[in-house]
Amino acid sequence: MKNTTISVLTLFVLFLFTSEVLAQNYAVSLKAGSRGVSIEGIRSFDGELNARIGFAVLPLSYNGDDEDYKYEADLNLLSIAAIADWFPFGSGFYLSAGAVINLNKAEMTITPVKTYKIGRLEYTPEKLGNVNAKIEFPTSAPYFGIGFGSNLTTSGLSF
Repeated sequence: MKNTTISVLTLFVLFLFTSEVLAQNYAVSLKAGSRGVSIEGIRSFDGELNARIGFAVLPLSYNGDDEDYKYEADLNLLSIAAIADWFPFGSGFYLSAGAVINLNKAEMTITPVKTYKIGRLEYTPEKLGNVNAKIEFPTSAPYFGIGFGSNLTTSGLSF
């Protein structure tokens, strides 16, 4: 019983030590940008290279009307990215390259709400019908970028 307790305590201490060392090369990032709100897992390799995997989401809807038309629009941004950051000068400046999987979509419908008279002809909303628009994005896209940030060689919280 005594040997089992010592073994379990030894493994627990080693696990804590290993987790702490490995945690120094990992980070989690929360961002807001043109792709929406994103969360990324980051892994640092030798201080000059970071690898990031994350996803971004931004759902937006707009429903409105004025005296002529009723509008309904949906923009759903959802993307998954795998990106590598290279810090060529050992500072916060980096160059990025990777790939993004786009699951983005946008749709809009415009419906007339009044009758229009042109000359002697009347055009009711039923005769005019709806205008529907749908935007499709390529499923995958390359990613290239530049920026300033942490190469995870420093400890603590950074912005």
